[in-house]
Amino acid sequence: MERSGKKVLFEGLEVKVQQLKERGIKDEGIELWRHLWDKLDAMAKADSRYRINFAKSACSFNDDSLPHRKRQQLYVVDPAITAPGYRIFVKKATGKTKELRQQLLDAGLGLEESQLELADGSLVLSLSIASAIGKERFKRVLDVILEGLGLNG
Repeated sequence: MERSGKKVLFEGLEVKVQQLKERGIKDEGIELWRHLWDKLDAMAKADSRYRINFAKSACSFNDDSLPHRKRQQLYVVDPAITAPGYRIFVKKATGKTKELRQQLLDAGLGLEESQLELADGSLVLSLSIASAIGKERFKRVLDVILEGLGLNG
C-alpha cells in the first residue's frame, strides 16, 4: 500500500482483490469486478501508456499518453457489499460516451435508458445493472464498454 496525496493506493490487482474480500464483498461481486480489471490490468502491464490506480473505494484506468485532463478513461467504484454490481463512469475524455451509450442500449442486454446516465459528458452506469440483468449479461456490458473504447486487447 502507498499514499498519493490523501489517497491510499494498493500495489496491484491481487492486493486490491484481497482488500475487497476483507471488506466483505461477495464472490459474485469480485468475479464481476475482475471481469473488467483483469483485462485492464493485462493491458496496463503490456503497454506503458496505460496505468491503473487501485484506490481504497474505487479504481481508475488512465492513458498517460494523453494530456493531463484527458488521461482518466474509466473510474469504477468498488462493488457493493449487498449487491454484485458497481458504478462505472466512462469519462468524457474518451470522446465516446454518447456513442457507447447507444451501443449498450442497442446490444439487446436488457438495459434501460435510466441505467445509463449522461452526466457532465461522462457516461454513468448504475449500480443496479448487474442485479437487474444478471451476471452473464453484465459481463457482456463490460465487454461492450471495452470494445467501444478500443480496450479489448
